[in-house]
Amino acid sequence: MARFGAIAAVGESIVRYLRGQFALFPGPPLVEQVTTRTFSEATAANTFNSSSGSLTLLLYRVDLDGHPRNTTVPRGPVPPGTTATKNHAMPVDLRYLVTAWAETADTQQLILGLALTALDAHPIFGAGDLVDSMGGVDAIWGAGETFQFIPDEMGTEDLYQIWESLGHHFELSVPYKARVVRLEHALPPSGMGVVLEKDLVVGQAE
Repeated sequence: MARFGAIAAVGESIVRYLRGQFALFPGPPLVEQVTTRTFSEATAANTFNSSSGSLTLLLYRVDLDGHPRNTTVPRGPVPPGTTATKNHAMPVDLRYLVTAWAETADTQQLILGLALTALDAHPIFGAGDLVDSMGGVDAIWGAGETFQFIPDEMGTEDLYQIWESLGHHFELSVPYKARVVRLEHALPPSGMGVVLEKDLVVGQAE
């Protein structure tokens, strides 16, 4: 399982992988995560449509998997002669738009083409790929944790509606999703836990 910081760490892990793939690209493009506010700003086109171009990763939706939310999984290795401790995992799917930007069509399409082939060759992100510290949150990932980053199913009309809702004209983009990211429930402080019984006292108020 992973700590709550995994939502941020997934995107950063993908961005760092893609930056490495573009290392030998002539005039490597800017590769970074963005927010929905980025596209609603008037300067977005000037920021990303440079001569070298850009590749952005936008997290636009987080889906909670409601069916196995009560799944319990072991927490760490179990020493011989001890009982395994377990905790609940909340699986989530993270949905992204991978968007290529450039001043010219050929540069934009070259950027997207390299990104798509790189992601197709590396659909599973494992221990060597995962960013384990984000914004002061450390040790994000549990042992053996992985996630898949694969193309998402989305119709053309839905894709155009996303861009319209962002207040921006359509840009060349492909939907992807990261699955399954298992978030570990935050544990209560030591000495605190679930209330198992209650004691009600009935009497005359003074």
